[in-house]
Amino acid sequence: MASRGPSSASTAVRASGGRYEPLRRHLAALSGNEVTLTFDEIEWLLGRALPASAGRHRAWWSKGGYRHDRAWLDTGREVDAVDQTVGWVRFRRMR
Repeated sequence: MASRGPSSASTAVRASGGRYEPLRRHLAALSGNEVTLTFDEIEWLLGRALPASAGRHRAWWSKGGYRHDRAWLDTGREVDAVDQTVGWVRFRRMR
């Protein structure tokens, strides 16, 4: 039976910018001022589930100097709104 270690693709993603790099690349490729993504869409981009705290704590989506917030801040976006009950977040370009 083959080893189930990390794939070379997931290793490359981590090496280039961490587990949230696919989200950063997606946001960087968008030209609009606002984009709303469901948590399911973000998880699809990441290839893994968001941490439970993303669904429980509004602070997870704030500008708190976390590694994951670099995914949107590095693209010139901030979180404009989040609905943790329904499971969506809206990113807006910073002025």
